[in-house]
Amino acid sequence: MEKRMDERLLALMDHLGVESVHIAGRMPGDWQDVIKHHKERAASLTLIAPTFIPPGELTGIAPRVTVFSSNLPMFGDWVAEAMKRLPQAEHLILDGYQSHLWADLVQDHGQQIGERLMQRMAASPQVASIRNGGADQESSGEVAGITYQMVGEGQPLFLMPLGLAPSGWQPLIDWLAERCCVIVLGGPELGMLPGLEMRGQSPGYTGMMQALFNRIELAAGDSILEIGSGTGVVLRWLAEQTAGKNPLTGLDLNSYLLGEAQSLVDRANLGNLITFQQGNAEALPLPDNQFDVIFSTTVMEEVHADKMLSEMIRVVKPGGWIGVVVRAMDMQYTLNIPLPKEDLTRFEDQPRRPEGDSCASASLYGRFQHSALENVSFGPHLASFYDGYGVIERFVLGGTLAQMDPADRTRWEEAIQTASDEGTFFFSWPHHLAVGRKPLR
Repeated sequence: MEKRMDERLLALMDHLGVESVHIAGRMPGDWQDVIKHHKERAASLTLIAPTFIPPGELTGIAPRVTVFSSNLPMFGDWVAEAMKRLPQAEHLILDGYQSHLWADLVQDHGQQIGERLMQRMAASPQVASIRNGGADQESSGEVAGITYQMVGEGQPLFLMPLGLAPSGWQPLIDWLAERCCVIVLGGPELGMLPGLEMRGQSPGYTGMMQALFNRIELAAGDSILEIGSGTGVVLRWLAEQTAGKNPLTGLDLNSYLLGEAQSLVDRANLGNLITFQQGNAEALPLPDNQFDVIFSTTVMEEVHADKMLSEMIRVVKPGGWIGVVVRAMDMQYTLNIPLPKEDLTRFEDQPRRPEGDSCASASLYGRFQHSALENVSFGPHLASFYDGYGVIERFVLGGTLAQMDPADRTRWEEAIQTASDEGTFFFSWPHHLAVGRKPLR
């Protein structure tokens, strides 16, 4: 039977010999179970631009909670609403950033975050100190599927992954380690990894990837580069689809994800086929004309789209193929559960962020048509998911449910369960995909 996250974290705490720890993180799936079932083990909880806040579950620990959020549109408004239901919690503003999952929060606001963490510890003198490599302790290891690395001495601080933040906690670790015992957590059970892996392994998503590669003339031996490879889940799927006949490279800006992706590749014994390197999609650290195929999925929404496409064209070989998939923010989600249309509209028509220089709409098609590529083809694709409490809870529905009043939340959860039991549940996530070929001359 699959362990709950609180069981995993408590096993780690027991292994380290600590009764309580300070927790800092972002993704609710990492810390929510501990707060719900064992709030006495959390000396404090600091949330860095959380993807959603469950007020009901935080009520009992509210005086020990600090939430950092943006004051700009998209997430700022609903965080403020959630915090109204937690008047004893502390709400601090990180000025001037959009709280996207890929915002580099600690790189840009490390001093403010670090000082508040230390203030929380000063208010908790009852928390016992430990030190890196102390008696019966290793400075790194794995317990119950959670990896950890310890550094410093003092009150224990669990640092959980920060979504897709490129620098993660790294800019702050040395500073914190001079003041407390920092325990950096990782592994495939934490952060974005479970959701990215679940999404990438689902039939709806692999079907979309197959649709993309059906438009590409791939030959045995062709070299393939994925930009924004994340956990490497698509590359591992490709290794199976190509029967090991194509060398695969993953490039990502996020050092944390690169490390986790390498670990997953090693576990799958695919290190001879898949390699990774760090790099920026807007300025690829690669020579001209290097790869036969370059593709990306749900990355162009996060960067300057024209710069990224230009770099892809530069690095692909003449005659080589480029494929791009983006989330379709200009199309409606579809959620099939037994609720009135006015209820579903609350979810299906939720506000979408503006594109800016990025691309998350049918503008992808024009970018390909007006580029140097030829043999361009494109179209929308619905990636459908059938697990009522899987991908959509982690990516799109969890925040909606968390902000509902208890009665509404119960109605929605019962409707999802009913549809799942009947086998009629599905969620369709719209995307746009485009493929083109670099001219031989």
